[in-house]
Amino acid sequence: MHKIDNNRVEYRIKIADGFENKFKDFIASHSDLISDCNLEDGIFIASFASQSTYEEFYKLASREMDIVYAKKDIDDDARSNWYAVNIPSRREIGIEQKFIEYSINNEGINEILLPKTESTVWKDQVKKTVKECMSPGYIFIKTTSPAYIMKAAADIDVRVSVLDHPVSEDEIEKLRIKEKEDCNFGQKQSYSVGDHICVCDGTFKGHNGYIEEIDEKNEGQLKVVLPVFGRGVSVKLGFSDIRKVNK
Repeated sequence: MHKIDNNRVEYRIKIADGFENKFKDFIASHSDLISDCNLEDGIFIASFASQSTYEEFYKLASREMDIVYAKKDIDDDARSNWYAVNIPSRREIGIEQKFIEYSINNEGINEILLPKTESTVWKDQVKKTVKECMSPGYIFIKTTSPAYIMKAAADIDVRVSVLDHPVSEDEIEKLRIKEKEDCNFGQKQSYSVGDHICVCDGTFKGHNGYIEEIDEKNEGQLKVVLPVFGRGVSVKLGFSDIRKVNK
């Protein structure tokens, strides 16, 4: 392996599904080009003696396998932070995808998190899994500077605002844990029109009612009928706001 010197560069390399083992074999057979390589969460973190060495390595590797992206890793002294980004509500999942697509070919956006829940619904005897954003109107982006977020938003034509203070890693981890817990719970339940439910969050927390309509256009939204002041009132809620109850 090459000795890492002051010209060393690091890249985060994502290989297409099915090519990971081939990439490992490629690394082993081209140890003269790569200084070090580790696999973290499906991403290869590779070190090269210089930028020109990386370029030679990439040229050879891309001929033999599909490389989804290769991004230069940030310097140790330029640490990135998580930021809460305000985005148009009810468009969170689509906007997340736009940021992901942008980040593949552009530097500056290191990670993207949009916590979601999953629920199984039945409509017209068809089973469907729907996703719902756990943080309506917000997405979380890790970057070295909020300026990268604003540039990305301008390029993908989305109006955003970035909260001033970074979000701590502890808070991000709590969101990840909550997302996993809610998805596991939601996947154990299925919802249909007419199901009796209890509201577990929000203004109507503690109220019992039933599902009146499942909204196909706004994924993760539904209408429930709740007794308010002695009469049934139709209210729009999300699947994460309710839990099924047995009657």
